[in-house]
Amino acid sequence: MKNCIKILLISFILLHIVCCNNNKHSNTANMQKIVLTENSFVNSQTDLMKDIRYVQLQTSDDCLINEVTELYCTSKEIFIFDIFTQSVYVFDYSGRYLRKLHKVGQGPGEYSMMSSVSVNEQTKKLSIVDLGKCVMYYDINSFDYLGEQKIDAVSIEEVEDGKYVTFNSLPVTRDDVQYNYFVLKYGVKGNIERQYVPIDFTSGYLMRPAHRFYKFDNDLFFYPPFTSQVYKITEGSCTVCYDIQYGNLSYPSIDFLNSTEKRGENYIKKLYEEHYIYFTQILESRNFLVSTFNVGKRCYLGLYDKKKNNGFYMFRKEYNKASNSIDYFHIYGVYNDEFVSVLKSSEIKENKALMDNGLKKLVSITVDDSNPVICIFKFK
Repeated sequence: MKNCIKILLISFILLHIVCCNNNKHSNTANMQKIVLTENSFVNSQTDLMKDIRYVQLQTSDDCLINEVTELYCTSKEIFIFDIFTQSVYVFDYSGRYLRKLHKVGQGPGEYSMMSSVSVNEQTKKLSIVDLGKCVMYYDINSFDYLGEQKIDAVSIEEVEDGKYVTFNSLPVTRDDVQYNYFVLKYGVKGNIERQYVPIDFTSGYLMRPAHRFYKFDNDLFFYPPFTSQVYKITEGSCTVCYDIQYGNLSYPSIDFLNSTEKRGENYIKKLYEEHYIYFTQILESRNFLVSTFNVGKRCYLGLYDKKKNNGFYMFRKEYNKASNSIDYFHIYGVYNDEFVSVLKSSEIKENKALMDNGLKKLVSITVDDSNPVICIFKFK
């Protein structure tokens, strides 16, 4: 039954979200080019890590996490959005389960299909996208319903109290005006104030992740799918700040994507068989810029040292394949200049011999169907 629910949810999302790409029309005057070269000499992922600490998330019938879709850390709590259970779970930094948001329905304060969330400790709001309908917001501590705005988006970030920046994968029509842009900025009244990054490619499918924003040093950044460029969004502008190159690896071209669509093929399935970068997630701390990405069925980590002005990428694991090592670099967020990753309990159990002392302490209370272990660390 659980697998059937997964398939239905994924099908719903894929058929109702569109993936698109843009690598033109960009202000690149202040762009920094980052070149990552292949490195095959790292023996262990932990050789790159320091100050490692673990949080075993409590497991109970009220908080069974199917998959970590998005993860956010505040000063006191860890928020985890699971798209399959349509819930947001909250834990403290000891791993103790605190509360959850699960209000699926058609009534006031209820949502039909949550596709992304935004956690804002300053405004004390948790905002969620009810896909194709609106943005709804709740009190961050009680999850009491506070209101909603008629905003059509895939994912969002609240940049000021009541103001949102959205990622859109289809053109948005508002008051008979079509906005064919990836990024739209909405005012407190739900009006569109600005638009950035024109959409060049549309499809009936979305390449994950759906949430393509990250925050660093009080700034907001955005990375479209299938492009090496990262944008910095300010009050009145959206400019390319990074162009990330991965040695001989490259993203699929617009021509490749369009030709696949014209033949009626699922371009996502096609990309699994090709040698293109297709999945990318980018995060940034004071000293490092991190890119986790996939090529075919292989998962990689890209690491750029901002102080030394150099970087590399390395193989992590095969996608959806049992591994003889623990993947520490399934990274979801940054908190206080530390990176936050998710370790699957089943993977930990299968690789007991490779655990460090900190992780060994958790094994006695961890079973295969336990909630995941959160790993918080810094790069050396």
